[in-house]
Amino acid sequence: MVYLEKKIEGRLFIKETKNNIFVNLSDIKGKVFVTYSAGNIGMQGSNRRTAFAGKFLGKKLGNEAFFRGITSVRVAICGPVNHIVKSVVQGILSYRISVIEVEQLKGRAHNGVRKRKKRRL
Repeated sequence: MVYLEKKIEGRLFIKETKNNIFVNLSDIKGKVFVTYSAGNIGMQGSNRRTAFAGKFLGKKLGNEAFFRGITSVRVAICGPVNHIVKSVVQGILSYRISVIEVEQLKGRAHNGVRKRKKRRL
């Protein structure tokens, strides 16, 4: 009898702020499995926003996803796509977890700035 592994698809959110990186692993429905940040894993100061911290976060998430049976992820990025985000994705790929889609989340339009007051004569 052959047992088939159940392939679970996950969703990975990467949020990059001025001083830190936040990563969040969940399933497709939105149930969060694990959340890490560069400060949470022991990085301090300006080291929190380096490619090394991103790779370390990616490896921790890859390990967690591997033990939960997640075989593929969809990546959503809040913020710019740069070397830090790429290193997080490389860390996940080192655990043979395939990346299906990479999307960049942008801010929502809010109808612009306020108009100038009309001049009275």
